[in-house]
Amino acid sequence: MRNGKRNLAAIALGGIFAAGFLPGIFAQSVEVYPGPGGDAYHSNLYRVAVEDQNRWLDSYTYNVSRKSVTSFKASGGGDPSVNFTTFGTNSAASVRVGKLRGRITSVQISPKSKAIVATIRKGEAFIQVHPNDKLWIVINDDVGNPLFVFADPLKPAMPPGATYYGPGVHDIGLASKTVDGETIYLDGGAWVQGTFDLRDRSRVTIMGPGVLSGEKWPSEQIANVRSKEDYCMVVGSGALRSRDNRIEDITIVEAPFYNITRGPEYIGNVKLLSPWYWSTDGFQVLPRGSGRLALIERCFAFVGDDVFFPRENFRGNIEVRDCFVSSTNNSIFQICYWGNPLEHDNRAYLHGIDVKNLLPRHNSAVFRASIDNATGTGVKNMTFEDIRIEGDLVCPLLQIENREYFWPAQSSHPETKRGNTSNMVFRNITATVPEDRSKSVKSTLLGLDDKNGHHHYLFENVQINGTVLTDVNCRDFLTMNQFTSDVHFTASPP
Repeated sequence: MRNGKRNLAAIALGGIFAAGFLPGIFAQSVEVYPGPGGDAYHSNLYRVAVEDQNRWLDSYTYNVSRKSVTSFKASGGGDPSVNFTTFGTNSAASVRVGKLRGRITSVQISPKSKAIVATIRKGEAFIQVHPNDKLWIVINDDVGNPLFVFADPLKPAMPPGATYYGPGVHDIGLASKTVDGETIYLDGGAWVQGTFDLRDRSRVTIMGPGVLSGEKWPSEQIANVRSKEDYCMVVGSGALRSRDNRIEDITIVEAPFYNITRGPEYIGNVKLLSPWYWSTDGFQVLPRGSGRLALIERCFAFVGDDVFFPRENFRGNIEVRDCFVSSTNNSIFQICYWGNPLEHDNRAYLHGIDVKNLLPRHNSAVFRASIDNATGTGVKNMTFEDIRIEGDLVCPLLQIENREYFWPAQSSHPETKRGNTSNMVFRNITATVPEDRSKSVKSTLLGLDDKNGHHHYLFENVQINGTVLTDVNCRDFLTMNQFTSDVHFTASPP
């Protein structure tokens, strides 16, 4: 086992926890994890315990708070915070939540699709969870200080020879180098400060129930840094030879810039908490060749910019499934900024996704594409299915337009606003907008000219406020122009 940077006490304690030998902590069905020591990052608002065989086990609950420039605000001023805890379970488990000061009088739990209801007894809340549940809990209407409960499966065994970070605070610095074939294991209670560099690496795995934090480089402080790649929490490269990288189970907090960009072909059960600042994009996987699959599954995100990037399907197939996400800025599904080559038959399939909407009215949309490249480029072959959006939309549900890039130009193409989208399916989408339509922005599907527009779209069982979009009512919700074609709306499969 290669040891990460930590002291001997952390090594010894980490070994005990990895083996599962500490009585009263590990059991057959539930495991909880220690904190990093010295009460570091401990929540000053909430406490969480998990029941296992008639015992209540304390689950270490973290708190991270900082100034926010996005739509994530604290009631009555002050800096908003995220509070979170992770534990392992292989079956349904009871969770008890309490406030450190005062009593719980109300509880709101998302995603709403799970229909989980808390029982309040003597000022505490009791909730039933299952493996892979990722819950967003608002207590006493305090939306600026939510509690996130992550019920992971039991943690995986640590592979032989892994680089190990046990309970404790570890400083790995910026762009910590990895080597081909390396496994990096962040155990429960590990709080790792720094970023990982997967550029031109293959078969690297970052895993475990620990935390990776970018707190040492606040976003404001690096705003004028010309090249920010080292400030991405996990950064890879677009090279085809860089294959089979994976990220599993970890929690990433306070990203100064992008969270996961370019590196992995697989992201599973990863949790992102960086909602305070923009350009903290979420999950970007890159398939490493036509016909190969890049997969994101069972993940959670609460970030300050785009969450998913299906636009990368020109490299290979992309699938995103069974996730719960939110963003405070820009979009959930970033379909495109600059058009890509269209000489491919790869697909992007995103399905089974819950969205908690916090997007602002302007310069945001749930599904967004800004085509700004050259004629003959664009995106195609994308399906978005079973997308459940909670919270009234004030921004557009859909904004697909040929338009110049919103922020300072980063494209070297002499043409602007050129490109096409085609073969796009939106199926079983549910959303609501305010009853007063003046408080929301209408969706758009707008092309540029006869050679640069949007074609072959199917909207199947897309519901807004319970109304299914049809060929008759579609223009009540969606503005289109003459540079779109073969756009169909249906309430059932054709």
